[in-house]
Amino acid sequence: MKNTVLIVCLFVLLLPSVPTLAKERPSVKPKAAPAKADAAKSLPKLDPRDVYRRLLKSTAWIIRHEADDRYFEGTGWLLDKKKRLLVTNEHVVKNVDDVEVYFPVKKDSEVVIEREYYTDEVKPIHGRVIDRSIEVDLALVQLDSVPSDIIPLEMAADSPVPGEKVFTLGSQPMGSEGMWIFATGDVRQVYRRSHARGHVARMVETQVPSNCGNSGGPVVNDRALVVAVVEGAATDADLVSLFVDIREIKKYIKEALPLVEPKTADVFNTRATRRHDQGRYDLAIEDYTAVLKLDPDRPLTLANRGWAFYTKEDYDSALADFDDALRRDPELGSAYEGRGTTYREQGEYEKAVADLTQAIRRDPTDPGLYQRRATAYQRDGQLEKALADRTRAIQRDDDNFDYFFQRGQTLRKLKRYEKALKDFDRAASLRPGSAAVCYEIGYVYQDQKQYPQAVFFYSLAINRDKSVASFYNNRGLCRLEMKEYLDAAQDFLNAIDLKPNHADYHRR
Repeated sequence: MKNTVLIVCLFVLLLPSVPTLAKERPSVKPKAAPAKADAAKSLPKLDPRDVYRRLLKSTAWIIRHEADDRYFEGTGWLLDKKKRLLVTNEHVVKNVDDVEVYFPVKKDSEVVIEREYYTDEVKPIHGRVIDRSIEVDLALVQLDSVPSDIIPLEMAADSPVPGEKVFTLGSQPMGSEGMWIFATGDVRQVYRRSHARGHVARMVETQVPSNCGNSGGPVVNDRALVVAVVEGAATDADLVSLFVDIREIKKYIKEALPLVEPKTADVFNTRATRRHDQGRYDLAIEDYTAVLKLDPDRPLTLANRGWAFYTKEDYDSALADFDDALRRDPELGSAYEGRGTTYREQGEYEKAVADLTQAIRRDPTDPGLYQRRATAYQRDGQLEKALADRTRAIQRDDDNFDYFFQRGQTLRKLKRYEKALKDFDRAASLRPGSAAVCYEIGYVYQDQKQYPQAVFFYSLAINRDKSVASFYNNRGLCRLEMKEYLDAAQDFLNAIDLKPNHADYHRR
């Protein structure tokens, strides 16, 4: 299949790497929402102007604020007025728990389309992100209030079909200077394909004009029933807009609705696990705590909360939870893994190795456990033992970038340079374009005093990522050995600019 480059009009940030949490199975499945009659059978077809007026009663402008005064915008639509629930894209509310929301406002019987009026004259509504899913790029937001004239949209019974006319409303798409921009077009096809967040889902492909700012907006048919949600667009083709299909929307809402107001330990635990997986550790800790208040005898929940504390670098709280979990279940491997990893970060390597060994005894097939123990050995200076564990990890998973990359680092420290280069080559094949791999190869040549080769690979690393101070510093050291003093001085200045408080860079 032809690779299609997709755009998401927001930054994508990396989350800390933690192990996949063991899941606790809810003993009671959440109740599905009552089935509704096919609304399409009872609703008349609307003129496009009437569709536009209907969308104005339900569509919202969403703003998310991040650090350094950065902000990002998107669109959403009201799903449930009583529960004050708004649907949008995950990438619209990515990395935040709170957003600002505006609905269309009328002045002198006309909708206000000037952006400044909303930001200067209208008080935003606070929205709390309840849940989000990267897989289908959807999120559920609960508002503090909903204006009296705003009403929810109904959902269609099933997907649209090729040739069907669809409509959407965007808060302020890129390229527009006004608000509430209406667009229409035809469905090209409905099928499973990759979307702008990189996952595969059932998508509606159309030629409806769609730009940054449309994301999360409702896509409706000629009866103003939701058939999709705006998601992204292909950059290597004309008028190929991608919308999340109604089947995915209904499936996601069915999963997310019980998480709005959890009542049981099982539902709190489900929400906690989802929030943990989404990197929302503070909220996950709150939900794990709610689980334990309702049902204290849950060692796995204690271990999972321990992992959340670990990720926040609250190691004392993490150890307390892992200890408590092991008192309740001495065979719980994830608690040994968590406690061992926490000891490792505290520099207590002997304890770390002991606990990680216990975790390996309970699951000797997990390559990640060998990697964790290898890191403990390596930090403790036991490089041969670290190498043995990294090799065991690769034997269990020979298609993992990190495993080859880290074994290459261990081999370099052991001065086994040819084998190190083979591992870095393998890592590069698994992740083409990696700046870190180029840096490590440069380090291998620098260790062997082959400075021109080292400079070459450090330069490749810098071309791929200009934000890492050590890339410049190491290249500067090689240039210093080559008596290229001006170039070396510039490299050290670049390193200082990136890390002004790093004392070694100033001493060059």
